[in-house]
Amino acid sequence: MNDVSRRQISQPVAVLGLLVAACFWGGMYVVAKDAMEVISANWMLCIRFLLAFIIMLIIYWKYAKKVTKEDLKGCVVTGLFMGTAYSSMTIGLSYINAGNAAFITDTYVIWIPIVLFVGWKIKPGPHIFVAAALALIGVALMTMQNGLHFRFGDVITLVGAFLWTGELIAIDKYSKKTQPQILVTFQTLVVCIVTFIMAIILREPVPTVTVLTDPKLMLQFAYLVILATFVANSCQNYFQSYVSSTTVSVVFPTESIFATIFGIIFLHEVINGMTFLGMLFLVAAILVNTLGSRFFKPKDPAPPVTSE
Repeated sequence: MNDVSRRQISQPVAVLGLLVAACFWGGMYVVAKDAMEVISANWMLCIRFLLAFIIMLIIYWKYAKKVTKEDLKGCVVTGLFMGTAYSSMTIGLSYINAGNAAFITDTYVIWIPIVLFVGWKIKPGPHIFVAAALALIGVALMTMQNGLHFRFGDVITLVGAFLWTGELIAIDKYSKKTQPQILVTFQTLVVCIVTFIMAIILREPVPTVTVLTDPKLMLQFAYLVILATFVANSCQNYFQSYVSSTTVSVVFPTESIFATIFGIIFLHEVINGMTFLGMLFLVAAILVNTLGSRFFKPKDPAPPVTSE
């Protein structure tokens, strides 16, 4: 499919749409961590994305019925990255607090230009290496709380961050070639399948009817399905194609700020001095990455991941 034609919108509106997604994703860390008191990570994700797929299929049916093989290719690629990233991130979230998980996950904005350089020889500006160094220091401060070793939750969350890097690059490519309603719908189905397979492989206990009908868990699923999946992912797939990758790298990391605030308010999480210092390093890394791109342009005019 060639680049799809759609109604143009202004950049401020697109940024607001992405900010809404970041806010709901920030709340997702808090809701998901609380939900995992009664349900395992991958079963929660599988059910969440199954329900979201059903909703999307109904609402976006007039688009979904026109899906092509080329569309499905993009949905499978983005869905595989998203499914494995969500699985890694959510498992990690069960071991560390919501703020830490969000900040470590958001290091993906630093890894994107590095991956583009390694994979497609798109040379980044020198600011990228400064940002990467700051990010590594920040992650180290947040995770190496008890000496020179990483906690399992930190490691698996960092793996998720690298997978999110692949997902964002893939979305950047396929969102310009496929209707966003088609992409988000079948991408969601792929995530459901991936997390189901992960639940089976990891032998996670199947949730009982009693667990699934618990009123609190049902409200948590309502948030995860409607706001953190349907609304947030639709916003990402629709609005990301209207702004630059630099703008995306500024907006999406705000989810870590939302997650930290919500974690303190609703989960009564405590942020110690070392962790707070690490967060400041990560914020500095994101700012260097973003502001530096205004002065240092890649030598290649456009990444090959955005067109074939």
